[in-house]
Amino acid sequence: MTMILDLLRDAFEFAKIPDSVYEAKKTINKLLGHFKSLIGNKSQAKGCIAEGQKIEEALTLYSRYFEDIKSRVNRPKRVNDETNHDEVPERSSMFPRQGKVVGGFITFALTHLEKTQAHRYVLHNCASAKPFIDEFRQHIKRSSRGRKPSITEVENRINIEFTDWFPKRIMNPDIEDTISHDIKFLAQGPAPYARRFTAYNINGPLLSRIGTKRMVGTTNIIL
Repeated sequence: MTMILDLLRDAFEFAKIPDSVYEAKKTINKLLGHFKSLIGNKSQAKGCIAEGQKIEEALTLYSRYFEDIKSRVNRPKRVNDETNHDEVPERSSMFPRQGKVVGGFITFALTHLEKTQAHRYVLHNCASAKPFIDEFRQHIKRSSRGRKPSITEVENRINIEFTDWFPKRIMNPDIEDTISHDIKFLAQGPAPYARRFTAYNINGPLLSRIGTKRMVGTTNIIL
């Protein structure tokens, strides 16, 4: 029983529970199913699992010395999400291109509201913008004469006004030369057009749009 608990402990290591409980349960179920397949004698289940694990570890070790033999070490991933950096040159090192496009895409125009919401989300979740957010927070407190604004009021103003204040601040002639290209790129906001992909590989899963695989039984993630 101790050996089984040790194996389960290893399962949790690979399950990445903080990222997704569902993925963790799926990984553990898959591992338990693999252990079950190693059992040839039900009366000696623990021994069969232990021997099977030893054999697999030995084969994995030996396969590292044979480059032309496919093994779990060198076999390609089921979902290829390696980025092709030759497709589009990077405009900013702050947001490197990730994942790989699957199938075609369509280009559509962003509404003013969509651009504002996208820009606001990026700014409020980017570490490089945090010093400017803190500066704007102090600016709000100083400019509120005669009374001290509440925390809620300050945060609401940051949420609404920061996207307009930020570009003006970094284009100030007094500090413009000290601002990095990435920060200036960040202040511009999103492009007026975006692309909607049929499917996209990133971080392992295949992300698909609703309707593209409605008739296909799959465990992929549908957006």
